[in-house]
Amino acid sequence: MPIVSENPLIEILSPEEQHDRFDINYYLPEFIHAERYIENCDIELTTLGDVMTDDASYGVLPPSSSYLEEGGISLVRSSNVSNSGIDYESAVRVPSEWINSERARIKSNDVLISIKGARAFFDMCVASDNPPDAIVNGSIFRFQCKEDFDPKFVVLWLLSEPIQSLVFRERANLGISYISSDVLSSIPFPKLSMQEQRNILIAHAQCIKSLGLFGDQIEVLENKIRESSSDLSQVFSDALELSPIQKPVEKRVFLSRQDRSVERLDVKGNQESLLNMVAELKTNTNFRSLNTIADYINNGAASREYCDSEDDGARRYLLVADVKNGKITDDKPVFVSSTSYSRKLSNELLLFTRKGTVGEVAIPTEEHADFIPCSEIMLIGLSSISNAGRELIRVFFLTEYGRLQVFYNCSGGQMPSISQDRVGDIMVPHVPEKQCESILSRCRVIFDKTENINREKRDVINKRSELMDVLSSDLLGLLGPDFVANYQKQVKEALQ
Repeated sequence: MPIVSENPLIEILSPEEQHDRFDINYYLPEFIHAERYIENCDIELTTLGDVMTDDASYGVLPPSSSYLEEGGISLVRSSNVSNSGIDYESAVRVPSEWINSERARIKSNDVLISIKGARAFFDMCVASDNPPDAIVNGSIFRFQCKEDFDPKFVVLWLLSEPIQSLVFRERANLGISYISSDVLSSIPFPKLSMQEQRNILIAHAQCIKSLGLFGDQIEVLENKIRESSSDLSQVFSDALELSPIQKPVEKRVFLSRQDRSVERLDVKGNQESLLNMVAELKTNTNFRSLNTIADYINNGAASREYCDSEDDGARRYLLVADVKNGKITDDKPVFVSSTSYSRKLSNELLLFTRKGTVGEVAIPTEEHADFIPCSEIMLIGLSSISNAGRELIRVFFLTEYGRLQVFYNCSGGQMPSISQDRVGDIMVPHVPEKQCESILSRCRVIFDKTENINREKRDVINKRSELMDVLSSDLLGLLGPDFVANYQKQVKEALQ
């Protein structure tokens, strides 16, 4: 199978940019971009070694046999350090005499960097002005900054994307499990005045506040989308005489009474709200079970070997992830080579995901005719029903009435699934075409409203992502006199 990538895995570099390295990982795009950012920096650079005072050092390694249940002092390990600070409460305790180890004792405004483990060089922070008696172990590198450097700016610079990439590049190619002091000391560092460092810290804090405002706006829009989903259910409730939705209460066990026994032993199959809803749908004359109106309910094709979209006989292979929100998406298309699969998809079918993300539906169009659905997608033949009737069923599965029925009929486990028989038991609307059109007309108004909200949400997410990219990839850009003002203006416009 050919390797397909939107971006090249490596770049063709000029001789001046090549190193005496032959491993491909050294030339990954993010590493090259980080290297170019540093080389093209307009600000004079020094190294982190010139920022540290002479007492910079790794911690110590008290034997585990010396750990105490209580008393003593805290031994701070990598797991106790994060970007938000030091968690002394969860640190192990060691005898108080270990505080005499000057190289390991945590001092006021120390910079602590995790240098071992999966989160090495990402978990780092500045100690408080008056830290408690504590020491760091050998998985942490600690140092004091010289008087011309703000430790908070030092940590912010080390967490920036270019520096993270450069250090990860060295770590990935050194073949050792920790970051050496030589690597740390050689990290490029900008020569900025104390005021410039603090200006960047202030600008960064203001931008972080803006990110929070973006997040608040996204939450508001998501609430509106949820309200639209409730409006969709209300349309079916009003038109088809259904009781309001009562969502099942998870983690509460309901015992079936003898007069309400079912063949289900799992908790969700015996919740009163689900039982009542299913019972009501079965007695509602506007509903029929799928197995009474479907021509067939079959699974899709077995898995096949993927190929490139340009290969002979290549056909789009529909995965569960391709069926989302009532549509067939093109987010990450994959292809298979197949001449033996003869079935054509049409708008007389309802696609239904039966495993993993269960209950997603879509109706194929002409452009999907040659697509091959995977075996985790069911094909429900509905040729005896009008186009409006099929569309009404598709929309119904997007409501809480449809989703809760899927939930009711699913089997549990780590990978949820639903059998063909259970899909056939699901009750769906079956009403005259004129009534279908009337309900769909009301639903389209809601869909248009929801699409507008989603479009606004995407715009806010994109603006937030742009700001996050700038904060992580070009920290020095915050020195620009108009940077913060411009972004505050964009935030204001986005939130109006």
